[in-house]
Amino acid sequence: MILFDFFKKQKKIEDKKKVTRILINTLEIPEDQKKLFLEALETLNEKELDYFYNNLTNFIKNIELKELEDIRKSNFTNIAWMQKKQAQKQKKELNAFSLLLNNV
Repeated sequence: MILFDFFKKQKKIEDKKKVTRILINTLEIPEDQKKLFLEALETLNEKELDYFYNNLTNFIKNIELKELEDIRKSNFTNIAWMQKKQAQKQKKELNAFSLLLNNV
């Protein structure tokens, strides 16, 4: 949870504003909407910014946890598929060997 850890480490108000600005600028949204978000960010007082920042940090944490869970599920599915393929291959080899023995 790289992004979450980074956001959690920010303690100074200016650092929190800076990383929030960077995050807003990297969003794939229209430029005029980015501008509105950045302007709104500047109107927040320290308490409001802390509240917003904490919510943003928790949101990032939840997204990263979901992504990690999705990766885990995907890896499990891939492993199960690979095991099934390997079992099918071994079955074919055993059948071929059995056929060979029956023909001898």
